[in-house]
This record gives sequence, C-alpha cells and structure tokens, in this order.
Amino acid sequence: MFIKVTKSGKNRYAQVVQSYRVNGKIKHKVLFNLGRTDKIENDPGMQKLALNLMDLARVKEVININRAGNGQIVKWGDIVYQKLWEETNIAEALGYCSKSTATWFDFKQTCLYLITRYLLTAQEESYYFTADIPTNQFYRTLDILGKNKEIIEKQLFPDTQKLKNPILCLLIPINFKNTSLESLENLDYDYSLRRVQVMSIVFTDFTGRVIAHEIFSHRRFGRANLVQAINRSLKKFQIPSPVIVTDQIYETNLLREFNYISSAPVDTPPEEVTGIHYGIKTNLKTLRPEGILKAFHLLEFFQDNFQPGKTHPSLQWTERRIKGHFVICFLAALMGNRLENKLARAGKKTSPIRIREALNSLQFARFQAGNNSYLLPIAGQEFSPEILKYLGITPPGTIVPEEDLTL
Repeated sequence: MFIKVTKSGKNRYAQVVQSYRVNGKIKHKVLFNLGRTDKIENDPGMQKLALNLMDLARVKEVININRAGNGQIVKWGDIVYQKLWEETNIAEALGYCSKSTATWFDFKQTCLYLITRYLLTAQEESYYFTADIPTNQFYRTLDILGKNKEIIEKQLFPDTQKLKNPILCLLIPINFKNTSLESLENLDYDYSLRRVQVMSIVFTDFTGRVIAHEIFSHRRFGRANLVQAINRSLKKFQIPSPVIVTDQIYETNLLREFNYISSAPVDTPPEEVTGIHYGIKTNLKTLRPEGILKAFHLLEFFQDNFQPGKTHPSLQWTERRIKGHFVICFLAALMGNRLENKLARAGKKTSPIRIREALNSLQFARFQAGNNSYLLPIAGQEFSPEILKYLGITPPGTIVPEEDLTL
C-alpha cells in the first residue's frame, strides 16, 4: 500500500492505494480517500492517526530530512579488503615482525591501511573503515617492513612450496623523488634531481600472482644482480626457467642464456614516423603472441602500481623505507590477486582496474539529523554487489543510524 496524491482543479487529494497484479500487469485499487491535502496538513486527528500507525508498525525513529545537515560522501569499499584480510595468512606473517620490535601503535592494522589505500586509490581519499595514520607511524611501519622483508617472504612462501607453472621475471625501474640523503649509499642518488633510482625484479606468474621481489641500484644493475636474484628464487621455489620481461633496452650480454621478452627499436624510415617506435623482441618459440602481450600487460600493471606516492606522500625516503615500500606493494599484489582469483572461481572474470572502480563506487552519504548521524547508501556500479556477495557482505538497503551499521 502507498499514499497517492492526485490533482483535481486547484486542489490536491490524498488516497490510500493498494497494488495488485492481474495477468502479469500491475493495477491499483483505491482503498479509501484521505481528503484534501490542505485540510490534512496540521490536522490533530490525522497526526494522532499517523502516530498510532507508527506505533503499530514499531517505527523506532522518524528522520526529518528537511532538518538534516549537509551530507558528506564517504567511500566504504575498503570493507572488502578488511574481510579478505581475515582469510589470508598475511597478518600472521606480519606478527613475526612485531614480536621483536616495540611499537606504540597497531602495526598490523597500519599495514592493512597502507595495503588498502594502495589497492583502492592513487590519492589521499576518505574511506569509512580505515582511519588515517600520522606520518611518523607511516615511517615507522616502512622501517619495520624493510628490516623484516626476508622473514615475511619466508612465512608467506615456505621452502616446501614448489612451483611448476611458467614464471615471469619483470625488470621494473622505479624513481623515488624528494629523497633524504640518509642511508642511500647502496642505491643511486641523483643530487641534481634529488631522487634515487632502483631496479626492481618482481617474480610473478601469468595470472599476476607475485611470489618474490628484489631491488638493486639502477645504475650498477647488471647481469650479476639478475643472476643473483634468479638463483635465490630458484633455490627457494625451484622456478622452471623464468622468462625475463622488460621494456628497457639492454645489451645482449644481460639477457643471453635466458628466455626473454623485451622492447626493441623498430627499423622504420624517418620520413614515415615521428619519434622513436619500439616493437617486442623475444627468443621464445613456444609462447603464443597472446601470452607475450599478457606478459607485457603484467609488466605495465606492476610498473604503474609499484610507483611510490600512492598510499602516502613520503619526503624522507631512506634505503630501509624504500624496501618497506616494496614489501607493501608485494603484500597488496597478493591481496588483489587473491580477490581476483576468488571472483574468477565464482565465474566472474575481471581485472584489477575493474575491481578498483567497482569498490570505489560504493559510497555512503553521511548526514546529521538532530543529535544523530545517519548513513544513506548510494548505489554503486553494477559489478560491486557481486563482489560483496562472494565475500558474504550484505550492504544496508536504507538509511541507517551510524551507530547501528553492521556489514
């Protein structure tokens, strides 16, 4: 049932109407007339009737929207990674770091905050379930992670785990700007541009699951570093012949004896093109073009997402904090890939970009009415309810008092 207001001449009339279906078509039936709306307004009898109906319907509270304060849009897609965090062993692995290190804050929750921000946004935005952290807490977290990189990897990937599928070795140069001079003797510091350059080596499979990473000085990076990183991973995971993927132009000596996919200059007459054009060069004979392009897409994805400055603006990059930054990126890649695979097993093939857009579309409008704060859910993208469904999250359907929110 609902109240329908109709206009007749200069007057408006209210009716109580019931909906019913006949042969698949919806029809309306007028149960009774309430009268002219100008007569109903401020009528004591009607007000008493409305109060009695509210009492019978057990209405707890009525919100006067006209008296509501200005609303604030708050994103709440971070609840997905809060739930997913409980299913992974990342928190347990991080526990081994905090045992030997005294902290004045919740170290695991700070890591979750950084991972969530990394996965959801490239900017400092407000999310409902993850609170902002002070800068000194951010620095301290990166210090701890950089110090315990090996411990975390050992806990996440035990020595007993062997890999059989083809593995990609992505060579990704990364720049850190506004850098401190402290503890950078092992990395490349450019005094004129105030930045440090590193070469990141990321081991992943064709699904995007990252299993290990190493960083070296970009200027001094060479074949010895590459062999060192590969041998370390070969010993731990028994990786079968990793394929090196890079968009940098290296001398042949660096990639010889390896399976590789790399950029190569294209010989095109100067009068036909503007600028420099590159193609893809590889010594693989069994991999299809689709696989080669997928490897390059993964390289581009990690190259974009390992760039610093996405989760927090750091002005004091030290060697340990740079290592800590890569650990956060490594853990975030694990979380993101887990969600993607979880959806794929449910028959919902997607991409990290589509997941990010769907989760960022989940929003509340927070507003004040009287002395209470309320949340009004705003419909997200079509794909966002499916993500919530497969993680067992039931979103609120109507306006809900903030203190009563449960997901």
